[in-house]
Amino acid sequence: AQRSGRAPQRRVVVVQRVHPGGASQGVAIGEGLEAAGRGGAGEVYSARDVIDGTIAAVKLLRADQLADAGKVRGFLDEATQLTRIDSPNVVRTKHVGGLEAELPYIAMEQLTGDTLAQLIAKRGRLDRAQLRGLIEGGCTALAATHAAGVVHGDVSPTNLVLEGATWKLI
Repeated sequence: AQRSGRAPQRRVVVVQRVHPGGASQGVAIGEGLEAAGRGGAGEVYSARDVIDGTIAAVKLLRADQLADAGKVRGFLDEATQLTRIDSPNVVRTKHVGGLEAELPYIAMEQLTGDTLAQLIAKRGRLDRAQLRGLIEGGCTALAATHAAGVVHGDVSPTNLVLEGATWKLI
C-alpha cells in the first residue's frame, strides 16, 4: 500500500486499488487492508485506524463504478446520510473522506458478530429472547435511519449483525 504526501485526515487508512493493466491508485485513509466483502456497487475492506488503533470497515465504490457520475453521486449521498444516523442499533460511521480525491470512502465501525443469516445457518431458528431482541433492535435501527431521511433499501439477514447482545443494521 502507498501513502500520499498530504497531511493525515481525522481518520487515516491506506487504500490501494489495482486497476486493469496493473496501474494502482491510492489515497491516505489507513493501514493493513484486508478484503471483507463486495456488493453491487461497493467493496468493503478491514483496516486499522492509525489514529486510535481500532479496526474499521472501509467502504469504497468499486473501480468499475468510478466513471459513472450517478454512482459516485449516490455513494457520496449515502456517505452524507450515514453521518446523520445516531443509534446503538446502526453501524457507526467513523469518517467520510476522499471526496476531493478520485477514491471516496466511508469508514465505519468494524462489526465482529454473526449476521442473522449466519446464526440461522448455525442454530436453525432463534429462541424467543433472541427474536424479541432482533425485532426491537431492527425496529429501532429502521426508526433511526428513517428519522435521518434514509431509506435502507437492503434490510436482509446478511445486513443484521448480532454484536454482543445488540442487533445492528449495516
